[in-house]
Parts: sequence; structure tokens; C-alpha cells
Amino acid sequence: MTIDFKIHRGKVKQYLVDNGVLSSSSELAEQLGLPSIMVLPETPRGLYPLEILKNDSIAKPATTTTESFLTQQRYEVTNPSQNDQINQIGKLHRGIQGQEQDSAFQLAQTLGADIYIQFQMYYSKKELGSRSFYQVTVNLSAFATTTAKSLGSVTANSSQSQESASILVQQAIHEAMPFLLTRINAFWKENLKKSVRYKLKITFSEDVDEEDMEDLQDDLADPVSSLFPKNKEDLTDNIMSYLLWVNPKKYKNARNVLKPLRKRMKKNSDTYKLKRTMLRD
Repeated sequence: MTIDFKIHRGKVKQYLVDNGVLSSSSELAEQLGLPSIMVLPETPRGLYPLEILKNDSIAKPATTTTESFLTQQRYEVTNPSQNDQINQIGKLHRGIQGQEQDSAFQLAQTLGADIYIQFQMYYSKKELGSRSFYQVTVNLSAFATTTAKSLGSVTANSSQSQESASILVQQAIHEAMPFLLTRINAFWKENLKKSVRYKLKITFSEDVDEEDMEDLQDDLADPVSSLFPKNKEDLTDNIMSYLLWVNPKKYKNARNVLKPLRKRMKKNSDTYKLKRTMLRD
């Protein structure tokens, strides 16, 4: 005699959290801050992820469901479709067309996500008498953006039913995500023992002309890179933004981070103002 068991993954994970075996997302957010995550379909080299999102009928609900799940768990979601990022994405698209490069990795790096998740979806059909039943299988894989290191993969199935494809996609992703987040959280917790992330925002006065702007940007970029070699720069109009990864033993708080920068940036300080915030939820 064969007995089939169905295990509810979400309840198992919650049991482990309740008994102190795993850390919940809310506890991790309070203690360490959570990473920014980008969600993309698995993309063959030389193709572009956003084209797949546009043309694949179940890729969009898969992305939306995964992003919503992350948002509910207090993660910061990096959405490549946001209007203020279109120019960067367009440049990246033109740069990778026809090339054998990992476009998901490049896109995540360009937009500053800490981690990116790629998904594969499989849609199957089973005939029982005169009725058709459908099932979605999802494979979710997470990667660290700085190195493209794999953090793990999880595969899950929806139920077999006559529900719409979008509902079956939601079921499969909700089964897989708690276990993928366990692996992401373990990586992030270990990663933050070595460095803490800050955001530095430099806003220039409106009366700085275009000719002076590039010189000022160079003057400011040098001390940032010198003090914090691990950084991510973003330039938009009159704003310079940086993600900085700093040694928590050397820089214990945001004030300690900003102090050496201010000393190095006193030259021409009347032409810009600094704003920094620690990336915490």
C-alpha cells in the first residue's frame, strides 16, 4: 500500500521560525536591514529579460507575484521597468544585443540590486476523461549581484486544477519563495558581518553650469572611491548617488561614514550639499 503525503512548505518554515531554528524576515530586517532584490525571467545569453517579460504570457504574472511576495516580507524590490531607470536600461540593452553575456547579471548590477532572482516556468496539461487539468512548475534561483554566485534554487508545483495559468503561477511561487528566502537570508546575514551598506546622495546646486559639473563630479568621485573602494555610482542630472559597502568595525554609524567624506570634499563645498541615509527598513 502506498500513502501519499503533501507537505505545506510555508507551515514547516513557520514552525522552524517559531522554534528558533530559522530567523524570520521581519527579525532580519530589524537587526540587519534587508537586501534589494530584482526579479527576472531566466534569459538565454544574448537576449534581453524585459523582452521576455513583454512577450511571455506567464512571465509577467510570475514577476508580479514574486515581487509582491518580497514586498510583503519587507524586502526592497528593484523594478527595472520604473520610468526613472529607462535611460540606463536602454543603454544596457544596446550594449548586450547580440553578445554572449549574462544580461540578468548586468541588469542587476546596473540598477544596484543586491540579489537577483531568476525564474523558469513549465506549464503542463493532463486529460482525465473529458476534462483537462493544468499544473505549473516553477524553478526559482537566487544570485549575489556582486559575484553572480548562486545562493540556491528551489522547485515547486501548483496543484493540478482547471484554474487559470496566473492562479497556478501564484500557487507555485508561494510554495517556493519561503525556502528560497531562507537561503537568501542566510547569505545576507553572513555578508553583513563583513560590510554594512549605506547610501550617499550628493545634490548639486541648480546654478552649477554643465561645464563645471563634470569637474565637480570627478573631484567628488575620487575621495569616495579612495575611502570606500567597494561602491556603486549612479549619475542623474544634478545628483550623484552611491551605494557604499563599509567595514562596520571601522565605521560604526552613518556619522562616522560621512565625517571623512566631508573633510575630503570641503573644496567647492558651496556648490553641492550632501545627504546620506542608512539603508534600513
